[in-house]
Amino acid sequence: GHSTRGKGRWDPADSARLEALVADAAVPFDASNAEHQDLLRELWGAAFPGEPCTSLRSGRWKDMGWQGEDPGTDFRGSGYFGLVNLVDLARRHPATWDALLHKRQGARATWEYPFAVAGLNLTFVLTEVLELQRHRHQGQGQGAGASHVPRGAAARGFLALLGGESGDDAFGDLYCAAFRVLDREWLAMKASYMEFNQVLKRTRQAVEGALASQPASMQALEAKLGLGPEA
Repeated sequence: GHSTRGKGRWDPADSARLEALVADAAVPFDASNAEHQDLLRELWGAAFPGEPCTSLRSGRWKDMGWQGEDPGTDFRGSGYFGLVNLVDLARRHPATWDALLHKRQGARATWEYPFAVAGLNLTFVLTEVLELQRHRHQGQGQGAGASHVPRGAAARGFLALLGGESGDDAFGDLYCAAFRVLDREWLAMKASYMEFNQVLKRTRQAVEGALASQPASMQALEAKLGLGPEA
């Protein structure tokens, strides 16, 4: 097992991973950036296999849970990181991606939550819980490159996972677990779209509590969240 050695003391490698996440979370979405466009096309391919993406503006995006025909306008809260997290879910957790995108579990509501927008909301919530927003950590005399020590119990719990076997995939694995919790809470509350923020709040509380308990591994975190094996 891997443990954080006292509060705020960890391997330089863990610190570098944390800094990389802080940097990732700070990147705004840029519709003119070829890399960002390519990732959007990959997301299209994951959502609509076999359908060519002839234009990045399409009414088809709404079927995946974007607000309009241009996904670029939905990234205000999450930035480019929101897109990265959705694509990572499709790449590394394809069964869960499929189950969440197509709402395969449980009795579904007439007015379902929009999958893509829910994912962007989760990215934003997790960057808050894990204290990844850079501007909050620039104390007196600290430059953007200065490493910050997470203060909250949940953020410190995540730090141990960054140093564990999940390593660079820790955030993506946490995102996947949080999305599964969100879907479960949605079903448990028999929620409709108007209650989405309540569901998001409950998801946040569950994730914060599970991380604060300092789980020794991602499997332990999933168990704490009451999640079984992935779909």
